[in-house]
Amino acid sequence: MASTNDLVHILKAKKDLQNYLAANKDCFLECSLSEYLNQLIMEKGLKKSTVISESLLPPYAYEIFSGKKMPSRDKMLQLCFGLHLDFEEAQHLLYVAGTSSLYAKNRRDSIIIHCLSHGKTIFDCNEHLLQAEEAIFE
Repeated sequence: MASTNDLVHILKAKKDLQNYLAANKDCFLECSLSEYLNQLIMEKGLKKSTVISESLLPPYAYEIFSGKKMPSRDKMLQLCFGLHLDFEEAQHLLYVAGTSSLYAKNRRDSIIIHCLSHGKTIFDCNEHLLQAEEAIFE
């Protein structure tokens, strides 16, 4: 399957949009946020209750997993920690959720990127955020 960068390159080069759409139909995301979250839990062999407790979100997260609520960016980032996602996986989840990606030129985001990249817990991340006088996850 083509990477996002490959698809952008192909799309820019194509003159006929319909041919591009037809040729790359298998590359487009076709699932909801709740479907994707549940897929991640299965792929990683995690328990939903464990993910939710490690994300500091109970009981709100159950509504996200069922598709009843659309979470804020911070709630999605909290789920990234509960799901033990690395930076790239977290960026993809933020994309699926329709929120902005993590941005290295943002001080708070830089701390979060570092923590995700080094397998830190949300508690570890909150310690780093506190030390930097940035907003913590609650």
